[in-house]
Amino acid sequence: MAQNDQYAIKVLSATLDILEFMASRKEDQVTVSMLAQELNLNRTRVYRIVKSLEYRGYIEFLEGTKILRLGPKFLVLQTKVWEQHDVRIADEDEALRLNQATGDRVRLYIPLEGQAYLVDGFPGTNLVRVEHPAYAFFSIHIGASPKVLLAYLPEDARSAILDEMNLQAYTEKTITDRESLERQLELIRCRGYEVAMEDTIEGVWAIGAPIFHPADTIVASLELLMPISTWSPEEEERLVNLVIDHANRVTQIWRSDRIFTPVANWGKF
Repeated sequence: MAQNDQYAIKVLSATLDILEFMASRKEDQVTVSMLAQELNLNRTRVYRIVKSLEYRGYIEFLEGTKILRLGPKFLVLQTKVWEQHDVRIADEDEALRLNQATGDRVRLYIPLEGQAYLVDGFPGTNLVRVEHPAYAFFSIHIGASPKVLLAYLPEDARSAILDEMNLQAYTEKTITDRESLERQLELIRCRGYEVAMEDTIEGVWAIGAPIFHPADTIVASLELLMPISTWSPEEEERLVNLVIDHANRVTQIWRSDRIFTPVANWGKF
């Protein structure tokens, strides 16, 4: 192998080591010096790689500091991975079936960078005024599926998010204190789903259920949104069972041999 080729492979290997190290960190305190020390790399080489990655959008410096974090380019890649992978097709199939079975709006969220990331959805005939684009971020302390994602994150990741969160009120029913929110998250884990009553948008209630990765870690959440006028204890019970059933079907596909750890698990989660 030519010497230039060997050098290029070493640089590529070092670049991947840097990205994988940053993706594995729970803290946002990564610096060039830390990368050089932890990965046993020359500091000058690390700096050059980091600057190249920064230029391409894969790494960025926190403003006014030497602290590094993964850049927005990974959001673009994550979206492409999600669009191209077989699992998205399975998720879409189940979301569409749920949409067709109920006539209500269905959404699919994943956890990303301490928030709930809306990756897909189908409009409902029963709820026409709730419009949000796919590939958008939502606060993780409101709604049904966002709270499901938060509830099932590892305890240290969940605590780190809550430490940094401003529990903003969206309606009078939004949970805005940490103690009450943690009690609700515990309830979600105990019963395996969430019912959110007008805590994000007045006049809307929602049901969310988790979708798990083979390692039993949360990978997504399926959500059904309905007009509050349709709520009754009997309807809630019926729809909860329906949402859980569809979410469980997707989980079984994720747990098949074809599935890999998604990019959405990188970073803070």
